[in-house]
Amino acid sequence: MIRAIVTDPFASGYFAIKEVVAPQAQPWEAIVQVQAFSLNRGEVVDARNNGRQIRPGWDFAGIVIEQAKDGTGPKQGSRVVGLLPMGAWAEQVAAPTSLQAEFPDDITLAQAATYR
Repeated sequence: MIRAIVTDPFASGYFAIKEVVAPQAQPWEAIVQVQAFSLNRGEVVDARNNGRQIRPGWDFAGIVIEQAKDGTGPKQGSRVVGLLPMGAWAEQVAAPTSLQAEFPDDITLAQAATYR
């Protein structure tokens, strides 16, 4: 189990941190330990208007803890920034390697998650 932000119409502010099942990667996905993610108005509005419980979040930055089984993408231990259609506001994500990029050491994880 990991913790993630989910929508909850009964929570103060509509969002809550809850335990969810840890991500299971497809062969083309790496498991990333998320260290930072960005919040933007579009994600919040979309999540609030969805009408069902979801795990929001698009942008993340973190450390690859399990490389993709097909051998593509960053290796274990790499610092990556990535994008998901939803679910990035979590401790761990399974993310397609095609939507991840390594970044230089002089950029912090918080900077990488929020750079536009």
